[in-house]
Formats: sequence, structure tokens, C-alpha cells
Amino acid sequence: MEYKYKTREQLIKELIELRKRITELERSENERKEANEAMKESEKKYSTLVEKGNDGIIIIQDNLLKFVNSKMIEITGFSIEEALEKPFIEFVSPKHRELVMDRYKKRLSGEKIPNKYEIEILSKDNRKIPVEINASLIEYGGRPADMAIIRDIIARKRAEMEIRQRTEDIDLTNSLNYAVNRGDTLEDVIKLLADNTKKMFSCYGATVYLPCEDGKSLKLQNLTLPTPILNKIENLIGMKIPEMRIPLKEGSIYLEVLQSGRPHLISDPEKIQRFIMEFAETVRLPKPLHLTIRNSLPHIYNILGIQSLMIIPLISDGKVIGLMDVSHTRQFKESDLKRFETIAWQLTASIKRKQAEEALRESEEKFRQFFENEPEYCYMVSPDGIIQDMNESALRALGYKRDEIVGKPLETIYAPELLPKMKDNLRKWKKDGKLKDAEMVIITKKGDRRTVILSADSIRDKNGKILYSVSVQKDITRRKKAEDALQAVNERLNYLLASTSTAIYTSKTSGDYGATEITENVKQLTGYEPWEFIDDSSFWINHVHPEDRQRVLSEVSRLFDLGKHIYEYRFLNKDGTYRWLRDEMNLMRDESGNPVEIVGCWIDITERIKAEELIKESEEKFRNLAEQSPNMIFINKMGRVAYANKRCEEILGYEREEFYSPDFNFLVLIAPEYIDTLKEKFGRHKMDEEVLPYEYALLTKDGKRIESIINTKLINYEGSRAILGVITDITERKQAEESLRESEEKFRNLAEQSPNMIFIIKGKGIVYANKKCEEITGYKRENFYMKNFNFISLTLPEHAELIQTNLRRNFEGEDVSPFEFTIIGKKGNKIDVILASKLIKYGGETAVLGIITDITKRKEAEEKLKRTADDLARSHADIETFVYSVAHDLRGPLRAMRGFSEALIEDYADKMDSTAMDYTRRISNASRRMDNMIQDLLSYSRVSRAEMELGPANFENILDDVIEQMDSEIKEKKANIYVKKPLPAVVGNMDILPHVIRNLISNALKFVSPGVKPAVKIWSEDCDYDNLVRIWVEDNGIGIAPEYRERIFRVFERLHSTEEYTGTGIGLAIVRKGVERMGGCAGVESEPGRGSKFWIELQKAGEKSGVRN
Repeated sequence: MEYKYKTREQLIKELIELRKRITELERSENERKEANEAMKESEKKYSTLVEKGNDGIIIIQDNLLKFVNSKMIEITGFSIEEALEKPFIEFVSPKHRELVMDRYKKRLSGEKIPNKYEIEILSKDNRKIPVEINASLIEYGGRPADMAIIRDIIARKRAEMEIRQRTEDIDLTNSLNYAVNRGDTLEDVIKLLADNTKKMFSCYGATVYLPCEDGKSLKLQNLTLPTPILNKIENLIGMKIPEMRIPLKEGSIYLEVLQSGRPHLISDPEKIQRFIMEFAETVRLPKPLHLTIRNSLPHIYNILGIQSLMIIPLISDGKVIGLMDVSHTRQFKESDLKRFETIAWQLTASIKRKQAEEALRESEEKFRQFFENEPEYCYMVSPDGIIQDMNESALRALGYKRDEIVGKPLETIYAPELLPKMKDNLRKWKKDGKLKDAEMVIITKKGDRRTVILSADSIRDKNGKILYSVSVQKDITRRKKAEDALQAVNERLNYLLASTSTAIYTSKTSGDYGATEITENVKQLTGYEPWEFIDDSSFWINHVHPEDRQRVLSEVSRLFDLGKHIYEYRFLNKDGTYRWLRDEMNLMRDESGNPVEIVGCWIDITERIKAEELIKESEEKFRNLAEQSPNMIFINKMGRVAYANKRCEEILGYEREEFYSPDFNFLVLIAPEYIDTLKEKFGRHKMDEEVLPYEYALLTKDGKRIESIINTKLINYEGSRAILGVITDITERKQAEESLRESEEKFRNLAEQSPNMIFIIKGKGIVYANKKCEEITGYKRENFYMKNFNFISLTLPEHAELIQTNLRRNFEGEDVSPFEFTIIGKKGNKIDVILASKLIKYGGETAVLGIITDITKRKEAEEKLKRTADDLARSHADIETFVYSVAHDLRGPLRAMRGFSEALIEDYADKMDSTAMDYTRRISNASRRMDNMIQDLLSYSRVSRAEMELGPANFENILDDVIEQMDSEIKEKKANIYVKKPLPAVVGNMDILPHVIRNLISNALKFVSPGVKPAVKIWSEDCDYDNLVRIWVEDNGIGIAPEYRERIFRVFERLHSTEEYTGTGIGLAIVRKGVERMGGCAGVESEPGRGSKFWIELQKAGEKSGVRN
């Protein structure tokens, strides 16, 4: 039932009328009977309203249902007989019974509690139905009872859920956009997506796949399984889950989605297991593990508990660029699929955006062309706000030459009153890496002001560090003037519209409600003459817009109930256009209360309707902008928070409902020492004074202090004045300032304690010199700080030009390596020093920090060390010459021993007994081994001391030559040598490299078990560092224990006797020494009984070497 509040005058008027009627009733019994009949009729209407209304109505007395209307029966499905005289609590959902019973008892006891609240009730088929209850006490049968009006809110709850889902989707879209805009990596964006979808759908979270470069597989970008489930699967397969690359095989679900471009919703357990198997078929897994996973598939399926799966293609410009899948332990709905299609579209845009950014960074030349030819104002700015460059358009507009403005601070070109905003923009850019559509005012060299829209992006190095900004300024000076002129026109137009006369009319109270009288200014309003309305009774209703006509006619009836009515509709004017009219109607009655005529007025509200639409659009834009802003934004209206954006929640820790609560005191957010300041600033706003941005501190819900700067403005909000505030968190800036102060203090303490001279030069003079400068030079600090003091005067004349040049290079931004020179002390003493210098900021200006180390004693020690090294080198050369000579001379006697012993064996074998023969053979073998050892020793000496000329060497050709030279030895051993070609060209020495290869192959042929044919495999592979290539020589020999792997590369180191395996023990030492002389290294991988894999690493020769690979 609808109730209308009336004014005091209306009530008095109705009271007078009521008294008249009572008097008449007392005078007339017949009229009393008529009144009784009217009362009965009213009761009948009330009864009809109760039974035919849209809400359920029940009456509870003594905990039992005493009355239930038909709508309640319809809602629950119970019959009246099943419901009446039953405990009402049985019809309430168990989770709400305690709440309902508590409120029922309190209401009966007279306590004040909320009448309206939401619960769930039970239907006959045990469904839970959400309802809204509005309960109140009544008299029923002369005793207190509880009457409850119960409204079915299933549809409303469904709408609320749809709104919540839509809000979540929009929030996720905004979060992805914000992450991309602030420069997050693609990995961060995908993680953000996974985390949010996990919360939104209570599922495993979205997983993203992007095509690999070969186009034959998909690379998994993220894994969203919970850690416990991940641990179970890893325990099951016996390893950590590796990088996932899923092959795109014919008939696979992945390939089907990629080719069709359509999303798939899968609930069939067999298909889900097939999907899990495809997911596990990663190309990175070894074949045995594939079999393990295939056998464990049912168990993995049970661990995951997936009941439903969605696979959505990521489509950009009609092309599938990847996939996204989401799995759940319950069934997904088609509506979920639609939501994820929208999310996939946004993710696709984010991926394409990140890929575009990568492409953008690789187009420096295109950028330079754009920069120089762009008609808008473009310039580059360093992170500390120094102008690095400007394009010709900007130089022409500002009136500067390039050398006049480059190197100047940004403050040079901006209006003084906007310098705080300029600095704030610079901070935002340094934080986010970009700036968008900031309106600023620049000042030309002549002092002219120009309004521009500023956008800036960042140029970064390969490590992501910002090098400088690229800013584009669009000159909108003319547009601003046009907007100001348009605003003035709009103000005049609004004044004229407000002054337009209102058409007043009278009309019939029945039928078509045709006009009987109308004022002349109706022509100004509609274009029609007054007589056209009067002569044609249906003229008015026929010109009401067809879509509004039925509504207007139906609403006229309210006039007779209330005495007045206001409605709005569109009216067809004579020029053929529809205008919105506000029609205010008042019903005139005679003394008996009978309707006589309708008196009303028409007001053209077309402009107001348009303005409301614009305001609505503007409000939506403001909220979108505010919700995306990295700053806190609020609206304070009459001391209460009327709006707070999402950032306020995130930083301050309060929910928006808390901010909007009537009991919320916004001053709890302000640090106590700033409350008076805030009140003073807000008071100035109320007096229409401008308030500049100021700093203060906020307190979060958990008491954390946030240093901030606030910019406030007085605005109109919902029809009244309010304060709009934008708060920037400057905690990090404050901390940086404090750190800078501490750093300065630490620098001074460190400088004063330093054993080195430390000074700072700014401009043409020294602005700081530490205590050590006094001690070493003999000059007082006051001397250093004098304007006419010249630092160069402290040095030898021959060093002056070097020092001046290097200081100039410092100031020009070049890196200057430390250099040595000599200082002359105040007493004329000479001090050898080394100076290290660096360009710094000091007092906001460019300066050079210098550190001078006294190296006088070091120079003396170096000279002594040089003399000692020269003596040592001469001695080492004499020793090498002596060793080489001795080794060479020893071979003569050894050859004689071997020759004579072999002659005895050949010529006198029949004359010697077995013992003499054995001794003679031993002499021969020993002399042969000794000769071999001397030859190898000479080879090792040559490798160690020979002049090393390195150049490109075709390893493949050299290897072929060595194998051909060793052909007889290879055939004798019946060995098989396999070379995997091609082999790369390397940087090496053409004499030593064949020697190294021969020793490695000889070693592989020699150390095999008796009866085993040697098998040697040679191949190469690129190293992941320093442009090196690794050459492998693998054998099937006896192998080497781990503890001997380094020992075998030493001179004369043998692991076996000469009877087991011949050799001198120098071959591998020659290999390592030769490779090291060629700038490489050598090593071995081996296990006893499993052969060995010897390797050498050498620099790879490129095309510049002239060698073809």
C-alpha cells in the first residue's frame, strides 16, 4: 500500500472538510448508512489488496502461523492447511532460525530493532528462497501478534549477482589495463589475470599458452595449481614439473581450438582426461616419463578433481595468437564461458600491447624520423628534469635555438604557477614510466603563454632503466580560446532558456483532457497558435510522442487521487521536432469536492534532459578516471565522505561502506598535528578562496603513517557545494629526502675520515675539500675555497693540460678513467697521485667529485718490482735455454745405447744366455722410453715457450689431416673413428692445434681394455657464453676415476705401468698447455669402465676471420 505525506495546510483543509461531513452524517441517518456501506467496501478493498498483492503476508502469534495470504502460499508451495497453526520457525532456513527467533522475541518484548532484513525460507520442495521481511507488531484477536510482509527477492538477488560479476569483470579489465599502462611485464599481467580469476570463480585460475617460434607447440606461460596439488603431482611423477611445451598434434583439443577459433566448454570426464594427457605430453619430458604420466593419468585426474573445463582462443584481428584455459572442481555454465570470452578479449589486447611495446623499442630510427618531422612539439627530458633535445616544431614555437635550451631545466619553459604540477608530472613519469594527457602552460622566449596537452613515454636501456622521456605536446591554445568562447555562449544560452516564459493552460477533467484556455506564449514554446489546442480537443494528446502517450494517459488518473501531478513527456512541435515538456497539473474541485477543471503549466525541459544526460556521461567518465587513477581521490560534502575511489580503500585500509557511513569521522584519517591545518584549508574553501597543494600525513586503518600531498578544489556535487581532493602518496619521496640527508652526512663523515684527498669542484672553484687535502698539500681549507684559488696551480706544468682536459670531459658528461700526475705541496715537495673523478649533482647543480690517492710509496715499490721482474725474466730465459740444450744433448748418448743394445741382440743373440738377453732388451726398451720422454718433454717446452700466433683455423680440415697421418696406427688397432660434421672454424695456432688433436686421438686408441676395438666419436657444440665452441673426443676405453681427472693433465703423471699401457705421461699435459696457450681450456668427463669424454674449448672464428664454416 502506498502512503503519501501531506503538508500541514493540506491536513487542516482536510480536517475542515471532515468536520463538515461529520455534521452532515449526524443530521442524516441515511448518509450514515451510506458511510457504513463505504466502510465495508473499503474493508473489502483492503482484503482484496492483502490477497491479490505481490507480497506474502503472515501473522504470527504464540510462535504459530495464524494467517497466511495466497501470495505466501504461491511462494512456498504449501497449502493453507499445511501452514496454519504450525510453528513459523519450521519454514525458516536453518542458518537463519536463530536470527529470526531472536528478533521475534525482542520485537514482542518492545525492543527497538530493524523491521526490515533479508533471510532464506524453505519451500515445500525444500528449496531455499531468498526473501525480504518487513515485520511489525499488531493487535490480532485482541492480543499482540507479529505481522510480516514477505517479498520474494530471487530476481533481485540474481540481478545483484549479475552486477557483481559485471563489476568484477570491469575491475579485472581495469587492473589489466592499469598493469599494462604502468609498464608491467607480460608475465606480471598473466599472473594478475590468474590471481583475479582464481578469486572471481573460486577455480584454479586462468592458464595462458602462447605459440612457440616453431609454430608446432604451445608454451605454457603460467601454472596456477595450488601448491599442495602441485606437490602431489610432482611426488607422483618423481620430479619437478619442467617448462611446459605442449606439441600440437593432429586431433588434439588444443589444435582443434586454435584452428576453429571457437571456445570449448568441456564437462565429459573422458575428454577432460584426454586434455590432461595432452597437457602432460610436453616435448621437454623424456620418453620414460611420458609413459609414467600416461599410467598415472587416472590418479592425476583424481588429484585435480576437475569437473569442468573451458578453453578460450585469444583472437586478435581475426587471428588466434594463443589460448587460455580454466578448470574447476564444479560445473561451469555458459554464462561463465561468455564472461571468460570477454576476459580473453582484454587479455589479447594486453598481450598485443606488450608485443607492440617490444617492437616499439626496436624502432629507434623510425622514432628519430618521427621526432624530427613531427608537427607537434616533441622533446626529450632526463630523469632529473634536464632538457636533452627538442624537435624543430618545438624550437620554432618557443623561439629558442637548440643550444639555448638543451641542457636547461624544465622550469625554463613552464609557467611559474604550474611548476608544482610540472614536478608532480615528473615524479609520476619517473614512477610509472609514462604520462598521459596532462594539460600545461608553456612560456615562449618572448614571454607568450601557450596551452598544451602533454603526453610522455620512456626510453629504457636493455635492463629496463629509464634513460630519458620522449614527450609530445599538442598546442591547444586556439582550442582553449574556442572553448572559453563556447562556454560564454552556453552561459548566455542558459540565461535565455531560464528566462523563457512558461505556458499556462486549463483543460477538461475527462475524455481526452483537451485544453479550454492557454496563454499566448505557447506559440513560442511549441510553434502552434493557442486556438489550435482549443478548437481540436484531441490536439494535445495526438501530439504527445507515441511512446509516451499511453503512460501519460494512465498517469493522469493519479491527479484525481492526489490533487496534483507532475510528469514529463515528449511533444511534437510545429517544426516537426520533439521537445521534452514538464507538465505540472493541479485539480480544481467545487465546494462538494467534485472535479471542475485542470490547471497546469508546460515548461520546456529539453535542455535540462540533455544536460542530465551529459552530467550522467560526465559522472561516468569521472568515476572511470577516478577508479583508474594511481592517486587517492575523494569528495567531501558537508564534512562527510560522499565519494572515495578504489585507491582510497587500497591505501587506507577502509571499505567504501565505512567511508560513506554517517558515523564515519574523516578526521580519523588525519595525523593529529595536521588536523588544524586541514580545517583551516577547508574553511578557506568555504569562503571561495583558492587553496594551493599542501603536504600533510594520513593514518591508515592499522595506524600506518602515509606522507601525502593534497590538491583540493571547490566543486558542485549533487546540487550542493563539496570539496574534491586528489591525494598523492609521497612517502617514498620523503624517505628519499631523508635518505639523501643521511647520505650527505655519511659522505661528509666518510670523506673526513678518508686516507685520500677528496674535493668537489663546481663551476670554476672548489666548494669542498676534506681534512686530508690540508694534510697532504699543506694548504688550509680557506685557501681552497678562495675565488682566485686555481687547483691546476698545485700540479706540475706538464700535467696542467691533461688535468684541464679531463675536468672539462667530466663536466661534459664523459666517463674519465683514473689518471696519474704529480702534486706540488705548499713547501715545494712533490707527491705522486692518482685522481678518480665523477660527475655528480651538488646543491642541485652539476659538479665534479674528485678522489686523490697518494701513490708516492707505491710508485717506488713498482720501480723496485720492475727491476726484480726483469732480473727474474732473464734468469728464467737462461734456465729454459739450458734445459732445452741438456734435453737435446741427452738424446745422442741414448741413441747410441739403443743402437748398441739392438746390435747385440741381432748379432750376438746366440752367444748370450737368457739373462744377458733379458738385460740387453731392458736397456733397449729403457733407452727408447727415455728418448720418447725427452721428445715429449721438448714438445711440451716448445708448446710452453713458442711464439703464439693465433688466427682462424679450419678444425674440420686439420682433423682430417691428423686422421690420415695416423691411418696405420688406426688400422693396426682396428679402430672405428666417427666424426659428426660439420665442425666449426676456431681461433688457434696451426702448429699446436694438430699436436693437441693427435694426442687426444692417440690417447683414445691406447687406453682400452684387452680385446676391445677402440671406438672414437668426435663432435662439437656451441657454448652458452663468450662465443666459445666445445670439441668432444669420446672413447670406449677403461675410464678414469673422479679423483684422477685433474692429475692426468700434469707432466709425467701416469695411472698405469708401462707394461700395461705405453706412454710417457706428458701427452695430456701438452693438450692442456697447448689449449691454454690458444686462449681456451680442456677437461674430461669419465667413469671407470664407461669410457671417457675429453673436451677442449676454443674461441669460435666468425666470418670476419676469413674462414668459411
